[in-house]
Amino acid sequence: MGSDLYKITGVIKNIPENSHLQFEVLLSIATVTSQNPDFNNRFGGNF
Repeated sequence: MGSDLYKITGVIKNIPENSHLQFEVLLSIATVTSQNPDFNNRFGGNF
């Protein structure tokens, strides 16, 4: 990721603190695999 540019396509408002979805950034799997084609071959598969 580093200095790459991304297009914001959505905003999530006010995630509760007790949510199991805690994040700073969400990226689509298509974006991740386009930049790192090897991604699904690590961590036991991420499909």
